[in-house]
Amino acid sequence: MSFFDHLQELHSRILKMVLGLLVAGAISLTFVNQLWRLIASPAVEALTHLGIKPPTLKAITPMEQFNVIWVKLPFLCALFIAAPWVLYQIASLLWAVWGFSGRADRGIGETYGSRYAILSIFVVAAIVTPTPDAVNMLLFALPMCLLFYVGVFAGYLLVLKREGKRFPWAKVLTIAGIVLVAFSAILYFAAIHYKLHPVSHWPFLMR
Repeated sequence: MSFFDHLQELHSRILKMVLGLLVAGAISLTFVNQLWRLIASPAVEALTHLGIKPPTLKAITPMEQFNVIWVKLPFLCALFIAAPWVLYQIASLLWAVWGFSGRADRGIGETYGSRYAILSIFVVAAIVTPTPDAVNMLLFALPMCLLFYVGVFAGYLLVLKREGKRFPWAKVLTIAGIVLVAFSAILYFAAIHYKLHPVSHWPFLMR
């Protein structure tokens, strides 16, 4: 690829990433009331247990409600929804620019430098989470890490397709099925041993 081909590829990928974020943002704004009720439900439940009725949340500053509900919440949801698409575009850009498309057998970790991506995800999570505790940071960072590898895997499938190869879906799904059955059996016998029963809330199993 020439220098201008690189620029054109970069321009195309950035436009696609921005478009994906805009679509995800529109979806998030459509369901912002439902999202806010989901986010606020733990606080509302805690206030109810304390006997505070009605259990309403108050805004401290004039713009706080607008910033949290209509700016920060849709932005984070859009970033979460669009993450696979954005990561897929980044993966395709890397393959196009650095010529990774001809070597699908090099290994996903070697190609992408997963350590730097995970470090970047945790740095972003530490910045955007509203509280300084590690639990909230992990709640944001771990799904983003999972989505990162989903994007990497999608790019890997694209390379296999370009090379005329096929991913061994049957073998992978068989192994995944065996692991799932084993995990379910362990969970079932543990529930019987400790006399646990399923509930509709976290941790979903209680005595």
